[in-house]
Amino acid sequence: LITYGDQFREPGRPPLRSLLTFLDTYLGDAVNGVHILPFFPYSSDDGFSVIDYLVVDPALGTWDDVKAIGSGYKLMFDAVVNHVSRES
Repeated sequence: LITYGDQFREPGRPPLRSLLTFLDTYLGDAVNGVHILPFFPYSSDDGFSVIDYLVVDPALGTWDDVKAIGSGYKLMFDAVVNHVSRES
Protein backbone atom coordinates (compact mmCIF):
# COMPACT_ATOMS: atom_id res chain seq x y z
CA LEU A 1 0.00 0.00 0.00
CA ILE A 2 1.26 3.48 -0.88
CA THR A 3 -0.43 6.37 0.91
CA TYR A 4 -0.07 9.83 2.32
CA GLY A 5 -0.10 9.81 6.10
CA ASP A 6 -3.26 11.92 6.29
CA GLN A 7 -5.56 9.72 4.20
CA PHE A 8 -7.05 7.65 7.03
CA ARG A 9 -9.01 9.59 9.62
CA GLU A 10 -11.06 8.75 12.67
CA PRO A 11 -12.41 11.31 15.15
CA GLY A 12 -9.99 11.97 18.00
CA ARG A 13 -7.15 9.85 16.59
CA PRO A 14 -4.05 10.86 14.66
CA PRO A 15 -4.19 9.75 11.02
CA LEU A 16 -1.12 7.49 11.30
CA ARG A 17 -2.79 5.57 14.11
CA SER A 18 -5.95 5.32 11.98
CA LEU A 19 -3.81 3.98 9.13
CA LEU A 20 -2.59 1.16 11.36
CA THR A 21 -6.16 0.34 12.39
CA PHE A 22 -7.20 0.26 8.72
CA LEU A 23 -4.30 -2.00 7.80
CA ASP A 24 -4.99 -4.41 10.64
CA THR A 25 -8.76 -4.46 10.09
CA TYR A 26 -9.04 -4.57 6.31
CA LEU A 27 -5.70 -5.41 4.72
CA GLY A 28 -3.73 -7.43 7.26
CA ASP A 29 -3.99 -10.66 5.28
CA ALA A 30 -3.42 -9.04 1.89
CA VAL A 31 -0.68 -6.48 2.55
CA ASN A 32 2.65 -6.96 4.28
CA GLY A 33 4.12 -3.53 3.66
CA VAL A 34 3.20 0.12 3.54
CA HIS A 35 4.94 3.05 1.85
CA ILE A 36 4.04 6.29 3.60
CA LEU A 37 4.63 9.39 1.50
CA PRO A 38 6.28 12.28 3.38
CA PHE A 39 4.96 12.63 6.93
CA PHE A 40 7.38 15.32 8.08
CA PRO A 41 6.35 18.94 8.75
CA TYR A 42 6.35 20.80 5.43
CA SER A 43 5.65 24.23 3.99
CA SER A 44 4.47 23.35 0.46
CA ASP A 45 4.67 20.84 -2.40
CA ASP A 46 2.29 18.26 -0.82
CA GLY A 47 4.79 17.23 1.84
CA PHE A 48 7.89 17.27 -0.32
CA SER A 49 9.11 20.65 0.94
CA VAL A 50 10.27 19.33 4.31
CA ILE A 51 10.95 21.68 7.21
CA ASP A 52 12.37 19.16 9.70
CA TYR A 53 13.40 15.60 8.80
CA LEU A 54 13.65 14.53 12.43
CA VAL A 55 10.03 15.19 13.40
CA VAL A 56 6.74 13.59 12.42
CA ASP A 57 4.17 16.24 11.53
CA PRO A 58 2.16 16.53 14.77
CA ALA A 59 -1.05 16.75 12.72
CA LEU A 60 -0.36 13.16 11.59
CA GLY A 61 0.96 11.52 14.75
CA THR A 62 4.31 10.69 16.34
CA TRP A 63 7.32 8.48 15.80
CA ASP A 64 5.60 5.96 18.08
CA ASP A 65 2.77 5.73 15.52
CA VAL A 66 5.29 5.15 12.73
CA LYS A 67 7.09 2.51 14.84
CA ALA A 68 3.76 0.77 15.55
CA ILE A 69 3.09 0.48 11.82
CA GLY A 70 6.64 -0.79 11.31
CA SER A 71 6.25 -3.45 13.98
CA GLY A 72 3.56 -5.22 11.98
CA TYR A 73 4.38 -4.28 8.40
CA LYS A 74 7.41 -3.68 6.24
CA LEU A 75 7.77 0.07 6.24
CA MET A 76 9.00 2.39 3.51
CA PHE A 77 8.90 6.15 3.43
CA ASP A 78 10.30 8.89 1.28
CA ALA A 79 13.58 10.44 2.31
CA VAL A 80 13.15 13.69 0.42
CA VAL A 81 16.73 14.77 -0.17
CA ASN A 82 16.28 16.74 -3.37
CA HIS A 83 13.73 19.20 -1.94
CA VAL A 84 14.00 21.49 1.03
CA SER A 85 11.69 24.06 2.56
CA ARG A 86 12.66 27.69 2.77
CA GLU A 87 11.67 27.34 6.42
CA SER A 88 14.15 24.55 7.23
